[in-house]
Amino acid sequence: MLRSRVDAATAGRIAELTRFADPACQTGLEIGPLDRPLIPKARFRVYYLDQAAGPQLKARYQGHGVHLPALVDPDFAIGDGDFLTAVGGLRFDYAIASHVIEHVPDVIGWLWQIWSVLEDGAVLSLAVPHKEKMFDAKRTLTTMADMMEPYHSRATQPTARQIMDAAMGSAAFYGKDPQEAVFQAFHLANHARKTGLYCDTHCSVFTPEGFADVMRCLDRCELLGFELVGMGYRGDDEFTAHLAKRAHKILPDHIRP
Repeated sequence: MLRSRVDAATAGRIAELTRFADPACQTGLEIGPLDRPLIPKARFRVYYLDQAAGPQLKARYQGHGVHLPALVDPDFAIGDGDFLTAVGGLRFDYAIASHVIEHVPDVIGWLWQIWSVLEDGAVLSLAVPHKEKMFDAKRTLTTMADMMEPYHSRATQPTARQIMDAAMGSAAFYGKDPQEAVFQAFHLANHARKTGLYCDTHCSVFTPEGFADVMRCLDRCELLGFELVGMGYRGDDEFTAHLAKRAHKILPDHIRP
């Protein structure tokens, strides 16, 4: 067990997310731990990485359900840079990201960023919300086609389409007036565009089958530097996906953004 005084459900999640790792012997990277890191720094060689430094994260997540006193100060803050520069050339034996991928505007670029800081064969383990089990249930599954525009534009903030789709999907789930939802979503997206405000939202939505299908499509188009080596689903509101880094995989020049 990696943490003391955790309930059985949490212990099960940690065991599943470290299925392809050995935190006691390896150096890991936990992405987006916020106030609930899974691997404790006091006992294991693990580094925390997030989009921004601690003070900026506290400002961003004020009033968003994050327990701010417990929010960890990440070792590495990406900002507008890249993972490899942020970590100073370090390489990691495994990486974990729990409920992060759905918030990422450019999933393809994000996966390549993680690929760049992993040792060959290292596994990226993801905990992903099951869209049918939550407020995203009314939304259409994210496809590879949805990922292409953010990838080509190298989006670092949620796009207007992603913001509006999330807001309208939530309104449909909770039975709100659809026209009012469109109005509110449009102004939210427009405000974010004009001010540069980071509007945290679920940019993508997946089921286990939908996620696996997207990974197969990305692989077929040479856009994936990983192999999907395992998935898990324990009947709750999330599933796990494990992606092993392929050695010497190179993103072809003709499909770079």
